[in-house]
Amino acid sequence: MIDSRKPYRAENLIFNKLDVNKEINSDTTKTGSLEVNVLDSTTNKPIGCALVEISKITVSGEFKENAEGEVLFISRTDSNGNVPNIKLPELNELIPGNYDYYTIAVHLEEYFTAYVFKVQIYPNITSKFVIYLSHRSTGKNKFSFIIQPTVKQVEEQKS
Repeated sequence: MIDSRKPYRAENLIFNKLDVNKEINSDTTKTGSLEVNVLDSTTNKPIGCALVEISKITVSGEFKENAEGEVLFISRTDSNGNVPNIKLPELNELIPGNYDYYTIAVHLEEYFTAYVFKVQIYPNITSKFVIYLSHRSTGKNKFSFIIQPTVKQVEEQKS
């Protein structure tokens, strides 16, 4: 069920089974894929011409209090709401000492902007994000962020 009061909704589907207990080598030459599909939150119809930006956020500082972003990919969605499959270097919470992450931002003038934080890229795995945008005609000026849960947060929730 779609809650039209929310500016957007995103769903993350990982297409290959990931064994989170398996140690992953932090070799940055390993890549994974990212697929993004953008839909209207009210009609579930694809949104064409939405601007999709993928950025890498690099965290620094003694207390991890600073961050700097670099835009890595910019593309418009096609008539089916898709952007081309994006290959990115592995970047995830399973790499020891890693605090960096990817973000997705989706912009279109008559819709609220969508932001997805802490996007995880695992080697040889395709992560798919279905992002639902809400039209500005709803009369609300609020928007929210989606922050991907970490493995630690998921494990804590289970216990």
